[in-house]
Amino acid sequence: MPIQELFQKNWEEFKRRWIRTGKVCHYPKIAACYITKDSEEFIEYSIKSIYDMVSKIIIIDNCSKDKTLEILQKMKDPQNKVIFISREFKDKTEQRNVYCEMLDNMDYAWIIDSDEVWDSDNLRKIESLIFANPEVPSFCFNFIDFWKDFAHVSKGIWETFTGRKSLINLNLAGKIKYNIHTSPITIDDKEIPAVFCKDIKFFHYSYVRSDERIKDKIDYYIKTGTPGFKQQGDWYTNVWLKWDTDKEEVEKKGTHLFGGGTTKLFTGEHPEVMRIHPRYMEYLDKYKLKINLSVFPIQHNNFQNITFKNDNLFEINKIFCEKKPYIIFIEDVLEHISYNMVGEFMVKIYDILEIGGEIVIQTPNMIEILKKYLSNEIPYVDFVKVMYGGQTDIIDFHACIYDSEAIKALLNDVGFSDINIEYKDNDLNMLIIGKKYRELK
Repeated sequence: MPIQELFQKNWEEFKRRWIRTGKVCHYPKIAACYITKDSEEFIEYSIKSIYDMVSKIIIIDNCSKDKTLEILQKMKDPQNKVIFISREFKDKTEQRNVYCEMLDNMDYAWIIDSDEVWDSDNLRKIESLIFANPEVPSFCFNFIDFWKDFAHVSKGIWETFTGRKSLINLNLAGKIKYNIHTSPITIDDKEIPAVFCKDIKFFHYSYVRSDERIKDKIDYYIKTGTPGFKQQGDWYTNVWLKWDTDKEEVEKKGTHLFGGGTTKLFTGEHPEVMRIHPRYMEYLDKYKLKINLSVFPIQHNNFQNITFKNDNLFEINKIFCEKKPYIIFIEDVLEHISYNMVGEFMVKIYDILEIGGEIVIQTPNMIEILKKYLSNEIPYVDFVKVMYGGQTDIIDFHACIYDSEAIKALLNDVGFSDINIEYKDNDLNMLIIGKKYRELK
């Protein structure tokens, strides 16, 4: 594992055990404040993304009819941070004022919507911000707005609606309240000054929802209105539904409710907690390049399958110069490369892999093969084939073989992290998985 990444992981563990618990220094008590209604798609992921940083999580629900309540009731809360209230409220302003009454002894109120998710990099930035700027009454953050799926982000007018007061210093602002649900103020009706931190961003999945949820959302906006802005009354039909079949025509007029706005493909990384979300899996299948490398013809669905010969294994970097693969499955290839050349091959693999992507290697498990042969569990002929290849042609010879420690050392030296090893085929083969992370700044 790269030294910088190892340090960061140890630093995060140190903060979790000592700093955030207040054992080393005073760590600000932060209350994450949510209002929810039919928020099943992302509420659990949002809470998980910020759970370790906050002291209290307040969720005020307005009689959700979907699976929101079920999700929250089943969600793990090992440190008993979650306070959950569900009843009927007349509007969002009333919901917000309920959590305002529950902020005693808190240093900060962190206003988060149920479709906002944070990644570790931006959480580190917030943590540094709090410690470095105790004199700032509140902070506003930027965001990445997703459209329809995990592959498209909204641009243009969508990027101008920033500046919502998200993190409020209660030691300076005192008790807070809401007269309208979008703007917290002090209890004596004073504005709370804010600093906009454009380099700190959360991931906003508000428009990655079912058609039914989007229609409800837009109907609410049209009903309540937005002072100073003219809204498209036919937006749901002529923009949301039509975009799927006539994207180019829709984007000429704009994707935003107020008009204007376009989309583009997302090129970054989604937060860590989102990588088990069903929509993330759909995103990988549809938009990410997955390749399978083998020395014999093998076909895997949803993969680009490439058969290599010994003389072109090292030309792989010339094939993927335009689009980097997210998953590379190296299936029964490594054993065909000499001990002296395997490092160079793995460096080339690392270079072409997309940041955040995974390498998956299948290769024989030397230790188990030897054990089974010596204990007479596999006969000599099978032992020779597994250890040295089938030898049916010039390609089918093994040049090297690995045990688990050797393969871990190889991947670590190249730069891969989070290396896990599974065993298959009666433990005769290993399946090794490693991730490529970006360099920490």
